[in-house]
Amino acid sequence: MDLSQNLLENIPRNSFKNLPFLDHLDLYSNRIEIIEDHSFETLANLTIFHMHNNRLREITSFMFSGLFSLLELSLNNNNIRFIQNGSFSDLMNLARLKLQNNLLRIISLNIFHPIKHPQNLADFNMKNNTLLCNNDIVWMIRAKWLHITHNSETICSGPDEVEGALWSEWSQEFGKNLCHKFRPLSSRTLVGLLVRQTDIHTTAVVTKSKFTPQNLQITSFLQPIINWN
Repeated sequence: MDLSQNLLENIPRNSFKNLPFLDHLDLYSNRIEIIEDHSFETLANLTIFHMHNNRLREITSFMFSGLFSLLELSLNNNNIRFIQNGSFSDLMNLARLKLQNNLLRIISLNIFHPIKHPQNLADFNMKNNTLLCNNDIVWMIRAKWLHITHNSETICSGPDEVEGALWSEWSQEFGKNLCHKFRPLSSRTLVGLLVRQTDIHTTAVVTKSKFTPQNLQITSFLQPIINWN
């Protein structure tokens, strides 16, 4: 069903209650700001849902309830600032999730709660958001099942120590080499790292400097010694 490129502003509950076999829904390029909870819960066979280029500001916990067969969800190019916990809890078969070009600062693992995670999520696009690069998104670094794509333009909006860094550089140079080896880092302890290689050891010294990829050179096969003073 193609309802794209109209002037729709809201989706009332039960708008699609008589379409149980619908498998493709296009609502992109409207003016949609409000979607009532449970509006799509009768669409158990829906596999592709395009909602990009609208005016959504928040994804609520029951907005996409009942979409058990959904494979692709595009929410890019909206004004989304927040995704409530459990918003994607019914989307256990989701393979593509597009969140690029929004206003997100936090993306919590709890958006999938209570399921651990979608088993088939192969494309998670979050570029052009301004994320807080702190413990709230460490799960995205550790999650081996998660394939984050097209993130080269995602910028860390904070905390102050990493503001302006590319998320891809922060996650690769900082997260993958350190976060799994040492205690979780709060926003107060996310600081730049200066790595000094000696003849025998590589010593990583925490400094108060701004995070830059240039002053962080860590090789995964060397065991760093961290000075947390």
